[in-house]
Amino acid sequence: MSTEGPGDPAFLDRVQPVFERIARVHDYRCVGLEHLPDGPAMLVGYHGRPALDAFLLGFLLRKHTGAAPRAVTHRVLTRIPRVRRWVQGFGMVVGSRDELAAAAARGERLLVLPGGARECFRSSRVRYQLDWGERRGYARLALRLGLPIVPFATAGVDELYHVIGDGYRISKALTGTEALPLCLPLGHRRLPFGPPRPVPLHQHVGAAVEPYGQAEDPDAVAALDARVRARVQALLSEALARPLCSNQGWTL
Repeated sequence: MSTEGPGDPAFLDRVQPVFERIARVHDYRCVGLEHLPDGPAMLVGYHGRPALDAFLLGFLLRKHTGAAPRAVTHRVLTRIPRVRRWVQGFGMVVGSRDELAAAAARGERLLVLPGGARECFRSSRVRYQLDWGERRGYARLALRLGLPIVPFATAGVDELYHVIGDGYRISKALTGTEALPLCLPLGHRRLPFGPPRPVPLHQHVGAAVEPYGQAEDPDAVAALDARVRARVQALLSEALARPLCSNQGWTL
């Protein structure tokens, strides 16, 4: 596996202490890292409000394995100049099949949150329930590249903000895209767009789901997708039901 991984090392060195402080504020802990294969793999998880746990997992892997995963992000983030610099610094990509295949060939791990804006910007009346729609591209790519899928889920991610309104569906209805999340997130002390609430983030990484079949076979894609969805949802339930103790798990 690559010992450097994606992203700008100088940028990551600068922001790592910030994420270490965030990890302490949220008592971030992760169990199950032993399930990660030594070679390339695809980490697939639930998208909280926001995906703070995915960033913490990336820095955790960088700290303990020497390489963060290559995260897939939404194309709209690459069009905002100030945000684009962060996207480039983290080494994120928009999901080009060729780019991801090249990353896997270099031995990198990929990180995908299929729920995206559907899960991130929906009303807080719905919590900890997968909503991936018909998004199965990750499963198709895993079959094409022969990548084991490592599921993960984190308790606490739906408590970081209280979201008023279903930003994803309102945006789709009014603009035809999901690029304008029309919702109101209330953070710490119920401040609109304020810092996240200081809730614990306890993360569970599950055993790898092996891909079987051909990427061109819709039944194989659907079957793999169903197995992964069921495993991520089960991990969510497990993480919510079993809070981690202070001496459990890996942390930053």
